[in-house]
This record gives sequence, C-alpha cells and structure tokens, in this order.
Amino acid sequence: MLNGLGYKAVPIFDRDLELYANPESDPVVKFTRTYNLDQVKLLILCDTRRLSPLEVEAVKKFISEGGKVLALSQVSFRDHNNSKFDNPDVFGLSNELKISYSSFAWKPPAHGYIKKAADHPIWEGLDEFIPTTRHWVMVVKTLEGGKVLGEWFNDDKILPSHMPDLNGAIIEAHNTIYIGEDLFLPINFKEPMVQMLLANIILYLMQ
Repeated sequence: MLNGLGYKAVPIFDRDLELYANPESDPVVKFTRTYNLDQVKLLILCDTRRLSPLEVEAVKKFISEGGKVLALSQVSFRDHNNSKFDNPDVFGLSNELKISYSSFAWKPPAHGYIKKAADHPIWEGLDEFIPTTRHWVMVVKTLEGGKVLGEWFNDDKILPSHMPDLNGAIIEAHNTIYIGEDLFLPINFKEPMVQMLLANIILYLMQ
C-alpha cells in the first residue's frame, strides 16, 4: 500500500526505537541498527500493545522533533512486560495521542462503522460511514487537545456506540492520528473504503 502511494516502507524494530531514545544504550548495536529514525517521516504503530519505557520515550522524541505517527488500537497500552503503566487509564503515549482508556469492546452491533465527524482531508472521496467488520475497539476518552475526526456507530448507522466523550474512533493531535481499531487487519482492510481512508490518512500525515 505504501509503495503504491509512492513511499518507501521500512521495518522499525525495538532496538531502533531504543537507540533513537538513547544512542548510548548499546554501543555495539548502535552501529548495526536496522534503520535510523532520523530518516523516517511517518511511524505507523499497528496495534503495538507493548512498548518499553525507552521505546515510549523514543516515540515521544520522534513526535517532538517533527515526526508523524499513525497509531492504531492498543498501541502503548502495556509496557514490555505486558504490565499496566502506573495509571491504569493511561496509555504510554496518552499525552501525545490525547486519549485515555475506558474499556475494550467487541460485541456487535456496536462499532460496526466509523462515521465522519468533522470536515477534514482524510475524508476526501469517502462515504460518510466506513465499515469496521470486526467490531473490536479500544473505547477511549478524548483528552483536551484532541480533535475527533470520526465516531463509532452501530450496525444500523443510526445509533452512536457510546456517549459523546467516549465515542471518538479517529482522533487527531499534534503530529498524530489515533484509530481505536487496527484497520490494517485483513478482516477490516479488505473493505475498499477502509483502504481509501488509510491512504488518505497517510497522505495527510506525509504532507
């Protein structure tokens, strides 16, 4: 998909992130790193549930230095030991993504669609409702500084899935966009509208 949009995609591994946060953390490995984040413009974190404290610091540094992040689903929800952070409502990247955890939900008819909630370039050429076939989501509260671009709706396309403060499906913050479901999973990605939405988000973040 990224190649089709004209971009080069490269894998980023744990040690790449840790060395970006602290180049002296491993004097040997730093000369054999897979890829240097200084050369990366957009970091896509697909349901990256576990991030070590140093990896979290790396992503924060990446954003503060102008890098863009597309984060999906459970990203930074647990540390490298799969343990909660000090505050159970907080993601490791809560402040950067402007979200806090409310619940995990997976039962239809909720979360059957993402509905456009604001005029924004990511919606160009798309239907008002984008199907999310799996119905699995991280229900989050949008924090101050976050802008809701899409909201969760039930299969009937009439009822929102949650109260307004917990219904953000796509949330934009400074240099970041968060989506409460992993739309790259085949069950979701097979939908043409999902592919177009992701392409629009990537093109927007790469500007």
